[in-house]
Amino acid sequence: MRIRLYAGFWWACVKDAAEGTVDRANGWAWLVGVPGAWLVWWIFGYRLMAPDTLSQIVSYGLMFAGTAWVITFSVRLVGSPARLYEKLKQAIPAPLPSDISITLNDGSAIEMNSEFYGKERPAYVFTVHLINVGTLFLQKCQVLIVEKGRTNYHPVTGFFDLRRGQHEDKVFARADAIPTSSEGRPFVYFLKRSDWTSEEGAGWLLHQGIYEIRVLSDLSAPATLEVELKHYPEDGSWEFTRVAN
Repeated sequence: MRIRLYAGFWWACVKDAAEGTVDRANGWAWLVGVPGAWLVWWIFGYRLMAPDTLSQIVSYGLMFAGTAWVITFSVRLVGSPARLYEKLKQAIPAPLPSDISITLNDGSAIEMNSEFYGKERPAYVFTVHLINVGTLFLQKCQVLIVEKGRTNYHPVTGFFDLRRGQHEDKVFARADAIPTSSEGRPFVYFLKRSDWTSEEGAGWLLHQGIYEIRVLSDLSAPATLEVELKHYPEDGSWEFTRVAN
C-alpha cells in the first residue's frame, strides 16, 4: 500500500514536470543545451569540435536539444512536489463558517458539586457561552476540549440541542474550591459514552498551556475557541483567558 502511494506520488511529479518541458527546452536549447552538452563531454574526456558538415550540424542540434530537455525536465522534477502541494492547497475549499457562536465567560462561578467521590463540595466552574446564530435547529451538539497540538478531543458534555437564536452556557472545566493535593487545578471529568455521565472520581488534571474548545453538531461546521490556562502563584488561583487570533 505504501509503495503504491509513493509510486503514485512520484508519477504525478513526473507528469507535472513533463508539462511544458519541451517548449521550455526548445526556447532555452542554446543557452542550456550547449553548456550542458559541453560539460558532459568534458567530464568523459572529450572535446566538442565545430561542425564541418550538414550532418554534424543536425547531430549537434539534436544533441543540444536533447540535453536541454533532460536538464529542464530534471529541474522541473525537483520543483514538482512544491507545485503539487500548492495546487492541493488551492483545491481545498475554505472551511464553512459555523452556525454556533462560542465565547468564553469571564472568571468562574461556584456551584455545589456532588461528583467529588459522591460527596457534595463547592467547585469553581469555567463556562463557555454558545449561541445558535444560524437558521437551523441544531441537534446532537457536544462540547469537547483538547490541548493545542493534539488530536485526542475529550468530551466535556453530553449531547444537547440548540434552537435558532438560543443561548446556552456550558461547563468545560471545574476546580475544587477546597483544594487538597491537586492545588485547586482545573480538571475535566472522564465521561461514560453510554450515557455521558461522569466516571466517579475519574478526571484529567489540566496544566498551564493553550487548549482548544470545540463544539460539534450534525448540522453545523465545528465552532472552535482557543483559551489559555494560567496559574497565579501569589494567590493560588487559576484562570482561563481567550487566545487572540
